[in-house]
Amino acid sequence: MNFYEVPNVLESEIDSLEDSLARLKAGGLTAGQLKIHRVPFGVYEQRKDGAYMVRIRCNAGAITPTQFKKAAELSKIYGNPSIHVTTRQEIQIHDVDIDKIIPIIRGLREVDISSRGGGGNTVRNVM
Repeated sequence: MNFYEVPNVLESEIDSLEDSLARLKAGGLTAGQLKIHRVPFGVYEQRKDGAYMVRIRCNAGAITPTQFKKAAELSKIYGNPSIHVTTRQEIQIHDVDIDKIIPIIRGLREVDISSRGGGGNTVRNVM
C-alpha cells in the first residue's frame, strides 16, 4: 500500500535535473542557477563544501516499511549512514555528493516515493 501516487511526469523531471547537474559540472550553469532546479526536488546545500541534503517527501508523514528501508539503504550507500526524521515528518539524507543526487532520486522512485516537493514553496506536513 502506498500513501500517494508518484506523478507520471516525474521521470522527465528527474532527467531535467540530471541535465542541469551535468551542465553545472561542465561550467554551463552556476550554483545559483542550479538552485532553481534542485530545490523543488528537496535538494539543499549543506555547510560542508560539496555536500547536499536530500529531503524525501512523506505525504501526511506516512511511509511504508519497504519505502523506509529503501531510504535507509540509499542513505547508507550514498550519504550519511544515519537518516534523519524531521519534526515535520519527512526524511532527510545528509552528506550527499553532487554525483549521488540522481542515484538517490531514481532509487526512491523504485519504491514509489520521491524527494520532489520536499523543498521550495510546497505545502509540508504539520509540525
